[in-house]
Amino acid sequence: MANHQSQKAISWLTWEDICINHVGNGREARILRRKVDGLHEKTVFEFHGCFFHGCPSCLLNRSESTGDPL
Repeated sequence: MANHQSQKAISWLTWEDICINHVGNGREARILRRKVDGLHEKTVFEFHGCFFHGCPSCLLNRSESTGDPL
């Protein structure tokens, strides 16, 4: 599967001004077999990803609470 990432996400990751692995400088990282927008050491960066959009492919039980009150 090709790497698809919005220009907004790449701009945001570049703005962070640290060496973040992302599709603009290589390939999207994978965490537990899921693609994430960026990865730096122990920090995962996601810009309006599957959780934000409620992706039915990635979030099988979208009505389940994450435990985070947001």
